[in-house]
Amino acid sequence: MSSSYLNSSTVHPTTQARAETLVVVDTALIAAITRDTENPVAVGTKQVLVAGHPWGTLGQPEDVARAAVFLASEDAQWITGTSLVIDGGYTAQ
Repeated sequence: MSSSYLNSSTVHPTTQARAETLVVVDTALIAAITRDTENPVAVGTKQVLVAGHPWGTLGQPEDVARAAVFLASEDAQWITGTSLVIDGGYTAQ
C-alpha cells in the first residue's frame, strides 16, 4: 500500500476514557514518580498504579509504538474508523 493511502489521526484518550480510566505508560514525563526509589511518596504512588493494573506493571512506550507500527503497515489496510485501546486490559477489568 502506498503511503498516500495512509490516513492517521492523533493518538489521544477520549473525554470518556479520561474520566473513567487511568492508563499509565512509563515515560520520561512521569519518571519522577515511577523510577524514584528514594522518595517514599513516589514509591507509594507507583505501587498504587501497578496494583490497579491487571498486568501488575506499567505500560511501556514500546507497547504503544508496536500498535502504531501495525496500524501503519499493510496488515492493517482494512482497519478504518475505530479506536484501538492500548491499555494492557485495564479498561476490561
